[in-house]
Amino acid sequence: MRELASGKSPKTQEKPAIQFPFQSRIKRPVEHMLFWCSWAKAIWFACNIKVCGDLGGNASVLKWADDMVDKMTVPEATEYMGFVALVAWHIWKTRNSFVFRKIRIDPRDTLAAINHARMETSWILEIPDVHMDTPSPQEDISTWRAPDRGHFKANCDVAIPKGGGEGKLAVVIRDWKGKILDGLTRTTVASSTLSGELRAIRAACAMVTCLGIRGVEVEADNKQAILLSVSELVPPWEVSSEVLDIRHFAKEWDIKFRWVRRGANRVAHEIAALAKKNILPCNWFNFPPLSLFSILCNEEPM
Repeated sequence: MRELASGKSPKTQEKPAIQFPFQSRIKRPVEHMLFWCSWAKAIWFACNIKVCGDLGGNASVLKWADDMVDKMTVPEATEYMGFVALVAWHIWKTRNSFVFRKIRIDPRDTLAAINHARMETSWILEIPDVHMDTPSPQEDISTWRAPDRGHFKANCDVAIPKGGGEGKLAVVIRDWKGKILDGLTRTTVASSTLSGELRAIRAACAMVTCLGIRGVEVEADNKQAILLSVSELVPPWEVSSEVLDIRHFAKEWDIKFRWVRRGANRVAHEIAALAKKNILPCNWFNFPPLSLFSILCNEEPM
């Protein structure tokens, strides 16, 4: 009061920073929740993953991961760290279910979910030659088929080296008359063919949303990419950004996905191949080159 009467501003006291008991007792609380608490350690032990190995309980998980990756080849490190990420994700989900949904923590349920997710993901990634599967007798997946009247279909493909690298992706959207509505080509750098195929599917989804079209069916000739797009499991970490984007687009815009043989995806394949060879004209949309024009004529609905 005296300070106010004298015209002086009162002294403000700084509020002490809030200290949570959990943070004050435990170093690196996130690592503790995912790796060091008693039931999480039981999960890692059951999965035969010795987090930090002989480095001790105070070691950094990040340092342990770096050391493990340095000792492995790239494929081995990709598979191993992908499994580590999968286990950590399910531990995190179990904790959230306990906190927000009051579901009792049972490590056996978490282990069952981890094993199920790992088996399904392995099944998807171990499909041999996705272009050699026997077609279903109920549908023809070897030739392009026009969508129903008033609907649209997007085909996409990527031309990229087998081991990954720089390539070209292509997307083409056609109506029920087989007429091209829109299309694009884009340079992409991917670590694998699967990553490149998923980026092509993502580009198709993004184009559909830009055009404001709902209910479009996206076709691609890579079965792994299509299965990952429609699955609800946690995707492999090396392609997680592409898969999660695709699933978001699909949910918001009611996008459907369908695997077809290469013969039913010839237009997108030809566009990507010509773009990779740098012989695709800029005006291919209105004046397609002869090879592309021939395919479009053969696929024109009767």
